[in-house]
Amino acid sequence: MEEITDTELWELFTGCGEPSECFNSGRCPNEVLALQWEKVYGKRSISNYPMNPKKRAYFDRQVDWVVRRLPKRILKMLDDIPLHVEDRPSRQQMRELSVEHPNDLCGCFAGLKEEDRYNYQARSPNLITIFRGGIFEAAADEEGFFDTHGLREQIRVTILHELAHFVGFDEDELEELGYG
Repeated sequence: MEEITDTELWELFTGCGEPSECFNSGRCPNEVLALQWEKVYGKRSISNYPMNPKKRAYFDRQVDWVVRRLPKRILKMLDDIPLHVEDRPSRQQMRELSVEHPNDLCGCFAGLKEEDRYNYQARSPNLITIFRGGIFEAAADEEGFFDTHGLREQIRVTILHELAHFVGFDEDELEELGYG
């Protein structure tokens, strides 16, 4: 399993070098952004730090790791339903799904359920989108930190949750199954 050091974790989330370098030069600009995020949304977590190329690349490597290990039947479904990764949901998605905080949403399924797709002449393509910010948040402990195993598990649960919507499960049913 890929372990991550404290310094790598700091760099991953802030985009900065050593924590001492950042703090010795004054206040970290990304720390300021995280504090502003806390004021707006009333939450503070390591996932509130802005996305940066290293953080995205790390997350995307974990998505690849998870997808390669999904059962063949699930992979076949993903052949028909593209899996898209975004940092956070759009404001429109948040409004449509009644989500107040961008990190409260790990993913969403857009399109027709499998049972409905043959009843419509014109279909929009199905799409699963997973959100880095929400998944980092869900994988984090009370102090806002996570480990690679927990992150991978949250990615797996999110992908399966969204695929379950395609086959007709609603939120209550998924909650009962432990995929809420």
